[in-house]
Amino acid sequence: MRTLRLSFCLLAATWLAAADRPDFSGTWQLNHSKSDAGAPAASTKKIEQDDKELRVTTTQGGNSTEVKLRLDGKENENKVSAKWEGAALVVRSRREMGGVKIQSEDRWTLDGKTLTIQTRVTGGHDMTMKLVYEKE
Repeated sequence: MRTLRLSFCLLAATWLAAADRPDFSGTWQLNHSKSDAGAPAASTKKIEQDDKELRVTTTQGGNSTEVKLRLDGKENENKVSAKWEGAALVVRSRREMGGVKIQSEDRWTLDGKTLTIQTRVTGGHDMTMKLVYEKE
């Protein structure tokens, strides 16, 4: 009986933790007027999400890039990691360009049909930026 109660508690805790995490799946268009200066004129993100991974295809100016993010906080082969901090998804990356070590942190939050990505870049020229996407 005690084992059954413990199993139920663990299952309930796992379910509640997952319930706090938003589903970013869908196609998102950049709302340039709500984003910071310096945001691209047009950008679309197509996002697919499951319990373990987020697949993001970003299209800007006719060019597309695809990134797969593990959601367990472990860094992938491209030195990018993603983990949940409450209802926010925090994506960290690091790279070196011209001998300068650059780190970035993106904080993804979802409010209904609005996806906001707050970006902070350090190393070289430090900067912050906010991009606001709206679901199609």
